[in-house]
Amino acid sequence: MSVLITVLFWFLLILAVITIPFNLPGNVIILVLKFLHSWLIADHINWKVIGILAGIAAVSELLEFFVTVKSTKYFGGSKNSMIASIIGSIIGAFVGSSFLLLIGTLLGAMVGAFVGSFMIDYYENKDYNRAMKTGMGAFTGVAGGKLSKILLAVIMLIIIALY
Repeated sequence: MSVLITVLFWFLLILAVITIPFNLPGNVIILVLKFLHSWLIADHINWKVIGILAGIAAVSELLEFFVTVKSTKYFGGSKNSMIASIIGSIIGAFVGSSFLLLIGTLLGAMVGAFVGSFMIDYYENKDYNRAMKTGMGAFTGVAGGKLSKILLAVIMLIIIALY
């Protein structure tokens, strides 16, 4: 029975990592799974490990947000286009989910960030090339944010495996 629970635990951990590109809080899910496993199965909560995982989960959520914003700004976006890229990413994820079940969420988030940033930047400056550049910055920012979040999730799994 113990082996079955361990296999199920690791299956759920890997599934949590897979959920990250789909705008689900995979790193927080990993933290909750580790806490529940420690509390219910292992009968011992290692608060140091839980604290480290909580810190990594918090950093990963903030990093995902800031990578998108900073990438948009780096490519010339204004404050309004940075906000629009975030809003566009959220709307795009929902719209993309309705067309392509899993991959649509990720693509929708990236395209939504592009469209949001592009529209605001073009509205403010009437410069197509600049708006395209800003939109591409938002697009790559979302992709980079997801990639960094996945990397931190893998680090969380390594910590769990070691402790």
